[in-house]
Amino acid sequence: MARSDNFMVLVDEELIQPRKDELYENFRLLWIKVILRATYDWVLYRDSKSRAAQRIAENAYKWLFEDYFEKVRYREKNKIIIKMERPFNSLFFLCEELDLDITTVRAFARRLNKKQIRKLEFFTRHRKQREKKKIVEIL
Repeated sequence: MARSDNFMVLVDEELIQPRKDELYENFRLLWIKVILRATYDWVLYRDSKSRAAQRIAENAYKWLFEDYFEKVRYREKNKIIIKMERPFNSLFFLCEELDLDITTVRAFARRLNKKQIRKLEFFTRHRKQREKKKIVEIL
């Protein structure tokens, strides 16, 4: 049986264990996609006439460009300690975890226009469909 500290997936009654770098890369790509989605929301909806779309753009802007802190309460013995901390899913922590420079990420987001962000979103969405089509043609 597999050790408990390894990530394994059961596929068709066979245990598959991704290499450590593959496992990390999947999580890395997921978080990079989150950053790209926030950029997409901000660029595409910032000039929208729809109030709902504007709120999406405002939230994306805050997440991308403003340093956000929240109050966190701790209890130590008989004392309650209140600290201001960044949320674990903030852009700051994501960039730190992904080994990305936050200034570069923000500069990248600022220089994209609607045409560029649509191309980027189209590429990430439709790349998989082309791969699926190739597999179907082979079968």
